[in-house]
Amino acid sequence: MLKRLIKWALIGTAVIIGLAIVIGLTGGGSESTSEEPDTSAPGPAIEVTETSLSSENGMIQVAGTVKNISDRRLEWVSSVVTFLDDAGNEIDAQDGLIDQDMDPGQSSTFSIVSLNMDAVDFTVQFVDVDGVPIAHIDGR
Repeated sequence: MLKRLIKWALIGTAVIIGLAIVIGLTGGGSESTSEEPDTSAPGPAIEVTETSLSSENGMIQVAGTVKNISDRRLEWVSSVVTFLDDAGNEIDAQDGLIDQDMDPGQSSTFSIVSLNMDAVDFTVQFVDVDGVPIAHIDGR
């Protein structure tokens, strides 16, 4: 009797593993596969509308305003500012979240500080929560 129970338990386990493999290989499960993947090239999602570079109290600050020019909500967006010296060399890089999530057409501000007083210029990029770059245009 015990041998028969073990035999059926092994057969049941093999069937479950087989089904799991088939479902995994065919993309089965609860996801709908009727939608076509979006193959359109994404355009810029952010427009930089204003920036400034200032120094005060031993710090260099880059502040700016950005606008969501996409058709989707942008959440957890970080600005990444690279600070440059007078020769154009990278001397520091700092990042931080913009001040608020943005619905389409909405604007937000950002502010990034560096303690490297040799900074005279900067570049700014934007990334999502996973660190993936977000395309942007400079509308200043």
